[in-house]
Amino acid sequence: MISGFLISDSYLRSTSLASFAWKRALRIYPALIANLLVLELVFGATGGISTTAWAYAKYLSAYLPSASNYFAQWVFPDAVYAKSWLFQGYPSGVLWTLTVELSFYAALPFVLSLAAVSKRAGSLFILALMAGSYSIARVTDDAFSQAHPALNELVTPYFWIFGIGVLIRLWWEHISRWFEERALFWLAGYVFLIVVSVAFLGEPIKLEYKMAPNIFTLVRVAVMGATVISLAYTAKSCATVLHGNDLSYGLYLWHMLGVSVFIGLGIKGHWWLYPACYGIGFFFAAASWFLIEKPTLALKRRRIHRSNLAVRRDGVAQA
Repeated sequence: MISGFLISDSYLRSTSLASFAWKRALRIYPALIANLLVLELVFGATGGISTTAWAYAKYLSAYLPSASNYFAQWVFPDAVYAKSWLFQGYPSGVLWTLTVELSFYAALPFVLSLAAVSKRAGSLFILALMAGSYSIARVTDDAFSQAHPALNELVTPYFWIFGIGVLIRLWWEHISRWFEERALFWLAGYVFLIVVSVAFLGEPIKLEYKMAPNIFTLVRVAVMGATVISLAYTAKSCATVLHGNDLSYGLYLWHMLGVSVFIGLGIKGHWWLYPACYGIGFFFAAASWFLIEKPTLALKRRRIHRSNLAVRRDGVAQA
């Protein structure tokens, strides 16, 4: 939902499809490629890669742009992973969600195409896509996932979640008052919804959004996402605490590496693992932000600044 909201905003504010693609590429790929190369290095150094140099180069050519080792191994099946003496599995188990995210970026221009002509017609189109996505998600189980493994790493069965955020952004100027400075109301409603669904309807606390999500999951996901959006538009002065530094993407990319090392070494069950894992995650996230993400995002701002200057010059020339 948050991605649907924010990325739709980025697309709607872009001057062209190329501008949108350039901004997304700068935000995603520099930090991702650095992360993947480090993960591959530590995994390979501990015996986790067994293949020829040529096969491995072909594998990386598919893995780096897609963030999906499943897709890379499907395209180049002769690239082989072996069992690492340190890691029980790949040192990051979250990157499949980034592949889902990238497929959403690719689909978004199509999703918003009709909305550019008519917001109402575009919204109905998005609702139809969401209904189709939810229908696919409803029939998804282990057997379905094994028969259609690529669906797990594409936006198709998850678009019903993205679409809620897209619709909120599309109608934001009309509904923003429902979110701004309303976080406590949304939070109270979300807690109430959990209590009712768990205590009285027998629903589990953990949301099973991937495998056959029911209607209660749909409602809880929608209210949870709306609560987070409302939190972002409540007490907005708190946004200055980090002085514009954004560690969220780096935390997403790096947080599992420290956890995987501790698990591989058999270090479990100690209280100090909490501050250690958080500390390692924040350290790598800060390094990613200050050394990679912030400098590359400056390129995006510089390009936007040049575009604005060109527009102003054209306006003066025409005047």
